Amino acid sequence: MSPKAAKKSSSSRSIEVGAEVEAKCGKCKDVTTHIVLAKIGWKPTRVECKACNAAHEFRSPTAAKRKTASKAAAPNVSPEEAWQAAMKKASGSARKYDREDSYAVGSLIQHSKFGEGVVTELSSTTVCEVTFEEGMKKLLMATRRTSPA
Repeated sequence: MSPKAAKKSSSSRSIEVGAEVEAKCGKCKDVTTHIVLAKIGWKPTRVECKACNAAHEFRSPTAAKRKTASKAAAPNVSPEEAWQAAMKKASGSARKYDREDSYAVGSLIQHSKFGEGVVTELSSTTVCEVTFEEGMKKLLMATRRTSPA
């Protein structure tokens, strides 16, 4: 079989259980060869790493490369610089952090352990990402209530 034909067959949509595929291993933190344990349709869903024998959900090696590339594209900013930039964009006065309260992006928070920080992202309806001088932390918050229209 020619190398071109081998490449085509390995990327075809006929991967079988027991076949070897390249995947991102969460334990090895690298793209390694895996054995397909389960699949839905043509897509592997569960694999076992041949390097560390860890069984886990299939993670596409191309998705791993895209994620790594986007992180590398981010400028190297120290936690203090990120905090200072976030503080310039903050609004209002600092509120004492309470996980029973909800927050909006740009809110100033005074945390008992981490100090003053700014909500920079809402990860979900109950988690906010806050930039502190020592770095970013994910904090719990109450479910955001929407005001009646």
